[in-house]
Order: sequence, then C-alpha cells, then structure tokens
Amino acid sequence: VASAKGNACSMDDLGLSEMDSGDEESDGDNAVSEWNDEEERMVAPCMGLVKAAKSVLKKVSNAVDVHGSSPSIPPQASELDCIITVFEPLSERVDELVSSVYVPVDKEAVSKNAAALSDVLQNILSVFRGLSLFWEDDHQWTEFLSSAVKHNIDKLRGSQSAACT
Repeated sequence: VASAKGNACSMDDLGLSEMDSGDEESDGDNAVSEWNDEEERMVAPCMGLVKAAKSVLKKVSNAVDVHGSSPSIPPQASELDCIITVFEPLSERVDELVSSVYVPVDKEAVSKNAAALSDVLQNILSVFRGLSLFWEDDHQWTEFLSSAVKHNIDKLRGSQSAACT
C-alpha cells in the first residue's frame, strides 16, 4: 500500500502486521486486510501524532534530566509530580489511536482518538512551559512539537474532508 505522497505505508509501519487473521476467509470476498484510499490518507497524520508523542516524551524527559540536576534551580517535588500526572494518559491515548487504524477502520474513532492524543500532547507542552524546568533553550522544540501536533490534526481533518467531497 502506498501513501498519497508515494511513501510506502503499510500495516507493518504501525506494527499491525501480526493481526489475527483467523476470521478472514481464504478467498478474501468478505475480508479486508488493507486500507482503502481514504483510510490510507488518515494513516500518515496518525503516525505523525505517534511520532510527536515519542518526541514529547523524549524531549521533556531529557529536559527534566538536564535541568532537574541543575544546582542553580532545583525542581520542586510538586513540579515532578505535575509532569508525571500530565504524562499518565499518554500511553493509553497512543494505544487507542493506533488500535483505531486497524482494518476495518472506524473513521469516527480515529478522529476522536487523534483529537484526544492531540489534547494530551498540547497539555503536556503547556504544563511543561509553566515549570521552572522549562528553560529558554526549550522554547524552540516545544513550539516545533506543538506545531507538529496541530499540523497532523489539520492534515487528518483535511483527509477526512476530502473524502466527503
């Protein structure tokens, strides 16, 4: 399956190649094992959101490691608790989004799960910006990741709007 931009994009890209195929009939008449064109256009922005989630986790963790060990501004325990709290729903939201792109794709579930993941990511970035662990050198990557999340949500909405016309 190729994406709209010509990149190879398959169920393997999302780690979905090991789906249980026991319910599929051998002749394939009733079985759907690949995305149709509309579903395929939805996959790239979903993958972008998952990659953004990974980057947010990595960058915030790194900032906590680097800035949290600074003797000049030691982090408050409440700030570390806050970071843990805002990250709690991240794994579940990623899992829900990835699960919703399994064939057959429930487009409403994809939209809902993508929006939920976007909200969690934007909340993490917003909370992080308000902590003493956020330093000036973190501004660029937080803005970039926030823009990446928004871009992927807009792209997903655009792919769904294109399918309706």
